[in-house]
Amino acid sequence: LVNQRGPTKLEGDENRWEFSFTPEADCRFDIEVGAANAEFDFGDLTVSDMQLDIGAAEVIIDFSTPNRTVLRDLKIDAGACDLEMRNLGNSRFEFLTFDGGMGSFTLDYTGDFDFEAEASIDVGLGSIDIIIPEDIGVRIEAEEHWFNSIDFPKKSFSKVRGDDDVWESDNFKTAKGRLTLVLDVGM
Repeated sequence: LVNQRGPTKLEGDENRWEFSFTPEADCRFDIEVGAANAEFDFGDLTVSDMQLDIGAAEVIIDFSTPNRTVLRDLKIDAGACDLEMRNLGNSRFEFLTFDGGMGSFTLDYTGDFDFEAEASIDVGLGSIDIIIPEDIGVRIEAEEHWFNSIDFPKKSFSKVRGDDDVWESDNFKTAKGRLTLVLDVGM
């Protein structure tokens, strides 16, 4: 799936690589990033499965334009890193599993989010910012403890009857795009 010439080593950069993929092929990515700075743009590709394992790195992952197919499983294991994921609405994921360690993480769900999806997010000692456009219906399942802090604009949400740890945005049942967030936050 690498372009016809294969990976290209750019002059002047000791360890810099650029890969190009054809949007016509169904891509399944299993990517490991160690101690590095990395930027990935999966826009306008056909990505059906993706697994990312990120170590001590600074990484930006972007779906700059809509994915051409449904991304069935998006699994991210992020250690002690700085990770920014942009335009996740364009990824068209069904299930996102995020396991974050001692890093700083941003999950930005902007893009063409016109589908139903579920994201299971587990963060240990790190911090995470989750950006969700107002037009997406959101259900949050999160248990707050004395040692964690989960902040969101609760005035725009209602508790689900009979469950103190579940909130739904006012537009959850009517929105074209709906996201269920299952949060497990440590310290």
